[in-house]
Amino acid sequence: MIWRIKEIAPKDRNERTHLGEAFARQLLAEFSDQPADSFIIARTNKGKPYAENCPLELNLSHSGKWLLCAVGEQPLGVDIEEIKPRDLKIARRICTTKEMEFLAPDQPGALLRFLKIWTAKEAYFKAIGTGITDLKSVCYFDLLPRLQQIETEEYILSIYQ
Repeated sequence: MIWRIKEIAPKDRNERTHLGEAFARQLLAEFSDQPADSFIIARTNKGKPYAENCPLELNLSHSGKWLLCAVGEQPLGVDIEEIKPRDLKIARRICTTKEMEFLAPDQPGALLRFLKIWTAKEAYFKAIGTGITDLKSVCYFDLLPRLQQIETEEYILSIYQ
């Protein structure tokens, strides 16, 4: 598997989608030694991107000025979230009891812990291709063996495979 992150100027959704697909073709070319323009990016009926007539898996995510793409031979999902203030009341709708204990919403660092949980779950659902469904049906801690997370001052990213 390979993954890359790219800084982009915030654009409308269609432009971000176009940039993401071009980025995916570049990574597919790097991974497979095929020309980038030979890949046609399509989406399943649940929205998961794939390259037509290509056995490789790919996934994309964007948030703010960040674009993340991963390509590999196994199913994978990625998510990136810009670190910015958020209302953590949403956590009760997506977090299990165990996750809420870990989150400790009233304690310092809660936003970062929330974003770790959120990006992990989104990456998981993107990997299995079902779309984001019942977020409480999976626990962050169960995802850890197949999860890679990176945190910077500007974003948190999760790659699940």
